[in-house]
Amino acid sequence: MIRKGQNQAVSIRLLLSALFLFVIFHLFPQKASALDREEITNFESRIWIQPSGAVVVTESITANCLGNRIKHGIYRDIPIVYRKGLLLRMRPKFHVLSVEIDGSRAQYHTKRRGGSIRIYMGSKSSYVSKGLHTFKLTYEMGRMVRFFSDFDELYWNVTGDEWAFPILKATCTIILPEPSHFIRFATYTGRRGSRGTMARVVDQTGKSITFETTRPLPPGHGFTVAAAWPKGIVTEPSSFEKFLYLLKDNFSILSGVVLFLCTILYYAYSWLQVGKDPEIGTVMPRFDPPLNIGPGAARFIRQMGFDDKIFATTLVSLATKGLVELRKDKKGFTAIRKGDEAEAPLTAGEEELLTSLFYPSSTVSLDNSNYKKISSAKKKLKNSLKRNYEKVYFLTNQKYLIPGLVLSVLAIVALALGGREIIPGIFISVWLSVWTFFSLFLLWNGVKGLKGFFAVSLRQKAAAIRNLIISLFFSVGLGVGGTFYAMMIGPISLAIFFAIILVNIIFYQLMKAPTMKGASILSELEGFKMFLKTAEAPRLEALIPPGRAPELFEKYLPWAMALDVENQWAENFQRYLEKIGQASTYRPAWYHGSYYNLSSISSDVGTGLGSAISMASFSSSSGSGGGGFSGGGGGGGGGGGW
Repeated sequence: MIRKGQNQAVSIRLLLSALFLFVIFHLFPQKASALDREEITNFESRIWIQPSGAVVVTESITANCLGNRIKHGIYRDIPIVYRKGLLLRMRPKFHVLSVEIDGSRAQYHTKRRGGSIRIYMGSKSSYVSKGLHTFKLTYEMGRMVRFFSDFDELYWNVTGDEWAFPILKATCTIILPEPSHFIRFATYTGRRGSRGTMARVVDQTGKSITFETTRPLPPGHGFTVAAAWPKGIVTEPSSFEKFLYLLKDNFSILSGVVLFLCTILYYAYSWLQVGKDPEIGTVMPRFDPPLNIGPGAARFIRQMGFDDKIFATTLVSLATKGLVELRKDKKGFTAIRKGDEAEAPLTAGEEELLTSLFYPSSTVSLDNSNYKKISSAKKKLKNSLKRNYEKVYFLTNQKYLIPGLVLSVLAIVALALGGREIIPGIFISVWLSVWTFFSLFLLWNGVKGLKGFFAVSLRQKAAAIRNLIISLFFSVGLGVGGTFYAMMIGPISLAIFFAIILVNIIFYQLMKAPTMKGASILSELEGFKMFLKTAEAPRLEALIPPGRAPELFEKYLPWAMALDVENQWAENFQRYLEKIGQASTYRPAWYHGSYYNLSSISSDVGTGLGSAISMASFSSSSGSGGGGFSGGGGGGGGGGGW
């Protein structure tokens, strides 16, 4: 029995020991040895400065290959497009001279990746054996020497900071084309932008200088050096050669800027030729509106285009003529078709709206439950106004926009061609163009919906807020798209891109111009607006026959809406009614809603009705001196296994 108990105790102790060791090894994993993981054990770079300013670089990279990520070999990413400030770029010539693996010439292939080239060292059809292998890459890159007034310099990102593996040790030797001395030097290690250093100079002669790291570089960390020498050893390009390099390296973005300037010059010239408004002469106050046009048509001519308030103005005009009754309650506005005979002749636009809005039903709720009907009626009203008034009273001159649009498209394409990758650059340009116009349209509708926020129903308030949130959501998408554009093509190109869009929007409006007949009508409308805006009781008393005051208010209210002075007109008329003692007795037959005074009516049918129409039309489904940093200068990139 004792022996059996002893065996159980031993078993328990062994089980507890195994559990303890399991916990220890899992909570505190042991550091892997050099042969247990894929890593770069040594990165040696030798850089021969050429008299022309080019460099010939040999990189000997010893890697521990285990068949995990390093199967066929390793790849090396080297930038071949460098930024010079925000606007300009440098695109030096790059050429691979040779690739060796373990001292023997090896196969390789390259692939362009944005502003870098990726060199795959190894064969697609075979694998490297497990163990240490040395990959030797030799390449030439032009125009890497930087020229200053007192010295020349190589500022070189030795390893790059985009390696997938740690680099245990890195060295770099810079060799001048002839014996001289180095004036100054600097080293930087760490993530991109770091100014710290864990590197030192280990050898310096009259012709060369060697740097080495003092600690391993984790993935994402790089090693950058800068060294300067006296002038005269390397031939500096002339000013004309530098200018040619500038044009060649930045042809796309400079072309985009030139095309953008040409767009502005073309639009400005065209505006002076056809878009500049004729003089309308001195505006005199007048006490009645122009003949032969209705208030909706008047606003269409004055705006030289269509907006939602034209719909509301035309509807109120029909109401004051006895053909429509407007009702407002907590749910919003309702329009009801009334008698067949109008108290005044109908204009073309009024007749079109009456027929299209009230068929087949004579009662229409003005909210987005009737989105299709209201949108259809709006479209028919717009087409009627365009057909009857556009070319008579004003010209849009849209054909003159076509060359400007062509120049704008060419400018945007030119900017895209200067990006990191051509096809994605063109795609993001097209996408952002469409998204910008769509977002601006939604944002404009969202803001317009808030204009009459306090004059509409709770349901319409909710719709206005929803539409604004949707427009803000798309605006966020615009910001995200702009960020991708800036990353792929450049921040200055993004600014030029949006400037191109803005210029086209501005000149789309500026190119519209009234005809001489339109200028005459505009003069009459401005004179009538002066009266409506400033009419005082004595003037109204002289114009209104006894007992006919409400008729004049109702007759001119749609015109006041068309000219954006409905509130002033209502306030002036309210004071007149108070003077003659009729303020408390007036109740319009064509409008039923919350009535306080004439100002409340004008606010409801002006701002409120226009806002309701707008929301109802929106579908609810719808370097070497210490000033450098790690990652700066030429060279760079990174690497990994494939």
